[in-house]
Amino acid sequence: MDNDKNTYHLSEQVLAVETNGEYVLMDYGSGKFFGIRGAAQILVQPLQTGMTFDAMVDLVQRHYRVDAVLAETDVRKILSRLLDAGLVLDRGAPQ
Repeated sequence: MDNDKNTYHLSEQVLAVETNGEYVLMDYGSGKFFGIRGAAQILVQPLQTGMTFDAMVDLVQRHYRVDAVLAETDVRKILSRLLDAGLVLDRGAPQ
C-alpha cells in the first residue's frame, strides 16, 4: 500500500457470494473460505471492478459517517489483511 492512488481488485481466483448479511469469499487457489463482515463488507462489491485506496476511504467515511482519520485507519487494516491473504491484488497506479 505504498501509493494511495493504486487500484485494488479482488483476485481472479476469488469468488464473492453474499449470504446471511455477510460476504463469503472462496479462494479457488487455496481452497479456503473467508467470512467478510463490518466495514470490509461494503468494499467487496466495488473491489470486484477495482477501486483506489482513496475511494475505499471515502466509501467507508460516507457509509459509516466517521471522520477521515478513522476511515483511513480501518481501510488500511482491512486492505492489509485482504492483500496478505491473497484475496485482493494491487494493480498499481492508473496509466
